[in-house]
Amino acid sequence: MIGKGSRSAIGTLVERTTRFIVLVHLAGNRGAEDLRARLVEAMGALRAHLRRSLTWDQGTEMACPQDFTPRTLIPVYI
Repeated sequence: MIGKGSRSAIGTLVERTTRFIVLVHLAGNRGAEDLRARLVEAMGALRAHLRRSLTWDQGTEMACPQDFTPRTLIPVYI
């Protein structure tokens, strides 16, 4: 989500069954590497049952799925 005037951005993760939402603040750089790094940090704080897998969006901001799994041990589906 991009804020008013493109001055802020938030990445969102939604667990499909429970609708549990994780918001990830994207400061400054909104590229794929920065988003991946913020998601890796956010996933580390979640309980194991919420970290079983992740379905990756097709947007350009999600361009680094191959780097996510080795860092988190969470399989990514595209």
